[in-house]
Amino acid sequence: MSIEAGLVTKLAATTAITDITSTRIYPEVLPQDGTVPALTYQRVAGYEVASMDGVTGLARTTIQINCIAATYIEAKALRDAVRTALAGTSGTWGSTTVQACYGDGERDLPDLAIGTDANRRRVVSMDFEIWYDE
Repeated sequence: MSIEAGLVTKLAATTAITDITSTRIYPEVLPQDGTVPALTYQRVAGYEVASMDGVTGLARTTIQINCIAATYIEAKALRDAVRTALAGTSGTWGSTTVQACYGDGERDLPDLAIGTDANRRRVVSMDFEIWYDE
């Protein structure tokens, strides 16, 4: 199982998240006319960890998760749920063994939707560094 699939399994199994998003967890982008609140995720960096003896079987990946909502307050509430679910955790996510997961930055992003302010979405983006067994 890929780390992305393991991440989706972890997020979808977290009631505090699904109480907000239902099943709206998408790779890369929110579908056109997608309902919010929702999460999107994408891999932004990653590599195999090696030692002088070669590949160790451990990998490190940075995943960006975007918390998308109709209001800034809703986006921040979703951010809090994701942070609680992931930051400082380890364990099995689906069939992926995660050694450690750490928050690695956060930012508020403007929504570039065209139209009135009522059509705009609020986005809080977070990066997580995930160390896992390949």
